[in-house]
Amino acid sequence: MAAYTDNFNTYSDGVLVGKGSWISGLNTMRVIDHEVVEYTDDDNCAAIFDQELDNDQYAQIKLVLINNEEDNFLGPIVRASGSGGTFKCYFLIIAYNVQYLGKFDATGSGWSSFGNADTTAPSANDIFKLEVDGTTLTAYKNGSVYTAVGTSGVATDSDLSSGKAGLFGYGWGPETYGDDFECSALNVPVCEQEGFQFRKDNGDNIGSQDEDAEVATETNTRLRILIDATDDPSSAAATLQYRRVGDPDSEWRNIE
Repeated sequence: MAAYTDNFNTYSDGVLVGKGSWISGLNTMRVIDHEVVEYTDDDNCAAIFDQELDNDQYAQIKLVLINNEEDNFLGPIVRASGSGGTFKCYFLIIAYNVQYLGKFDATGSGWSSFGNADTTAPSANDIFKLEVDGTTLTAYKNGSVYTAVGTSGVATDSDLSSGKAGLFGYGWGPETYGDDFECSALNVPVCEQEGFQFRKDNGDNIGSQDEDAEVATETNTRLRILIDATDDPSSAAATLQYRRVGDPDSEWRNIE
């Protein structure tokens, strides 16, 4: 599974929900000049990116403009679910004056932070990423663990076990602008061709691994493809195809 991305370039100004893959999470998040902002009239807001991910997942956003106004937050969320009064998520939220790693639960205590907060002002084009693996949350800033939030960049919580990625904001804005959203599952199966082996119909090898073979057209011949894989990908992830030699316009056909 490749990462899902959104640069907001095709969206007109207005409410983010209903554009692209974005669905409602909490109140109203907006797009201005092809960037996402936390414009919510002094309230929490969230939008969920409507793509199914494994429960272990990440989300990230590049903050392109952070004006010198306090408590105008924007940041990535994971395991987000529900809408309005049932909305829940884990978040990494960024403002000019403070940054938090935490959790939001509209059915309970609202939002709460884990561990330490960072009061160092971020810079334009900083990239903030939040990942969840099991019960462990890890925050990143520009590719490195963001040790100034949580407990050295990490928090542990078991309340939210599933959901989708997205964005969370708070403030009267627009003050904090984001771009280049990205999300994906953490443990994406990877397949890599390791080699091939021609075999006779009785199962005996023809030559050595990765060695070409010439056989008569009428001779039943097997071709074994060797694939190295992480995790346990579906067999549907690999398809063997063929087409006529010397005919670039020949259609590729699947071997069933």
